[in-house]
Amino acid sequence: MNEPHPGYIGLPSLHAFNYNTDLHLHLAPSAVQSFALGAGHAQQVPFYKRTWPVPTRKAGTRLVNAEGKRAWQAGVQCIWERMGVWGWDADRKGPVVLRETYFSVKEDGSKVRAIVPLRGSHLS
Repeated sequence: MNEPHPGYIGLPSLHAFNYNTDLHLHLAPSAVQSFALGAGHAQQVPFYKRTWPVPTRKAGTRLVNAEGKRAWQAGVQCIWERMGVWGWDADRKGPVVLRETYFSVKEDGSKVRAIVPLRGSHLS
């Protein structure tokens, strides 16, 4: 991609991305779904397809990671789970957000902002 993106920094909700600012194309898991997927939990993820006149629309959901593969090494817990941002609810068999504003509000109540280097900057 040729545009900088702050990732989770400043994200107001771990349940959804902003449709107006974040391109959704094909599979588009929410932040909490992506955490659960990385931890080896299958998820029903929204699937978006190209449309006109709006760029995309939700076309349904797809089961992702039915095999339960983990992004983390055996014995290593997801960093965001370890930090208490989310947890796995075994009864509901789904991820639960524990700290909704973790990426958007600091502990002192101020907003978290992404810092993007200016064009021509020597920062890399």
